[in-house]
Order: sequence, then structure tokens, then C-alpha cells
Amino acid sequence: MMNYEQKPDRQFVAKFILYFGMGLEEAERFMAKAGMGLSDADDFDIILRVFIENSIFEIDTFQAALAQRGIKLKVKYRERKARRKKGR
Repeated sequence: MMNYEQKPDRQFVAKFILYFGMGLEEAERFMAKAGMGLSDADDFDIILRVFIENSIFEIDTFQAALAQRGIKLKVKYRERKARRKKGR
């Protein structure tokens, strides 16, 4: 069953924006619909804005830029599951 109250997380929204190659205005409208916006004070948002403004839409490159700034990325479900199997 779908929970319409649930909001997507920031990383999902950023990846969606990059995947579909949205321009800055379109990305800002999309983020507003998701209940968020781009801040000039947040490293994650600054990096996302730079990528959008420079038409850099490679998600792996975006994730690497976040990691360089020490921003922790959420681990994908499959990776988490694989780690659990190794630990057993």
C-alpha cells in the first residue's frame, strides 16, 4: 500500500534530478514539490547546484564529489544485504 504522506529523501531527489538532466529552474520546482529547496549554505545543495548549472549529470561523479566533502551517502539496500551475508 502506498503512503502518500511519505516524502522522498534528499539523495533520491538529487539523483532523480541528475538522471533526468533537469535545468536549475525545473530542479527547483521539482524540489519544491518534494518539500525541499536548494540552500546556499549546505554543501550537498551547493554541489548539486554546481552540477546542474554545469550540466554534469553523472550520478557517480556527483556521489564522488559528495564523498570528497565528507558527506555520507546512504547505502543501497542490495549493498547492505551483501554486507550482512559476508558478516554471517
